[in-house]
Amino acid sequence: MRQRDIVSVLTNEPEVIDALLSDSGLKIEFHDEFRSFMKAHAQRTAFCAMIDTHMSGVSVADLFTASVTETPILILSDADCSLARQAMELGAIHHINRPFSRSALLNAIDRIRMNGLTQDRPRSAVLHHDRELYQRLTVREREVMHLAINGHPNKEIGYRLGISQRTVEVHRARLMRKLNVRNLAELVRLCIENGWLSDA
Repeated sequence: MRQRDIVSVLTNEPEVIDALLSDSGLKIEFHDEFRSFMKAHAQRTAFCAMIDTHMSGVSVADLFTASVTETPILILSDADCSLARQAMELGAIHHINRPFSRSALLNAIDRIRMNGLTQDRPRSAVLHHDRELYQRLTVREREVMHLAINGHPNKEIGYRLGISQRTVEVHRARLMRKLNVRNLAELVRLCIENGWLSDA
């Protein structure tokens, strides 16, 4: 089967997608674990990929890791999902709301297949491969950073850490300035490139 007929899907509800696309002529490759999905995604065996944000454990960092490859990403989620909004900022090209319809899925897939869309990648941050850069952050700034890159809004970060939302905003501004990044996308990329995610 040709690459342009293969769709890679990360979901824990394959029966839903399969029921909608079973007679579409597409080969749907389902994955229920992010590592196997990324392996297939990196090999570009499919012409597009879908990520279901209902997957347990899917983070903004995961979505960013997927979005830095050239295969277009479709995000499947609830309309108010913060992960979906952040994924769009990171380069995902389309967001499909629940409940999914056959026409919505096929229209998005056909748009990619016919037009040959590729990812619009965010501007790369100036990366500093230096452990000392991370160590410049205070313990609190590191706590705020790790919660932020995993999709938690300032209000929730404040609740988790027992501080006010305004204090969270101050910590975020300071850590962004110290790391020389302008937005969440650049912060996530910096953390991935330097292996800081494991320090959470």
